[in-house]
Amino acid sequence: MVEIWDGIMRQARARLSPSSIAQWGFMRALEGDRGYLRDFLRKLKARRDIYVKHFSEMEEFDLSVPEGAFYIFPKIGRRSPWKDDREFVLSLLREEKVLTVHGSGFSPEGGAWHFRAVTLPPEDVIEESMIRLERFMRRHENE
Repeated sequence: MVEIWDGIMRQARARLSPSSIAQWGFMRALEGDRGYLRDFLRKLKARRDIYVKHFSEMEEFDLSVPEGAFYIFPKIGRRSPWKDDREFVLSLLREEKVLTVHGSGFSPEGGAWHFRAVTLPPEDVIEESMIRLERFMRRHENE
């Protein structure tokens, strides 16, 4: 029993803070050249802006533009044929093969009627997913 408890405590400590080896690695990374970040951040902003453009053209959603996150969290209009955000994302996945995460999975109150999509995929993938979302919404607009 003592060995099991010791193993549990080791796992707990490992999850609370990075190991000393990782801490040394983090320090070296922070001291090194971070010029690559400018290009990476430019790409993320361009990808985010694709979402912003498309969502601004669709009245069924309300999107707060993220400033530092690598995901979007649009709100689905309540005047929709789905009973909740979970049903919405499952229908979108089944019908258009677009994977998002229902917002109520993050917070039952604050995330209700929202969904989350990451801004990390290449621009052409985001563009295609938005075309599919728009088609999905048109198909269900009179329900």
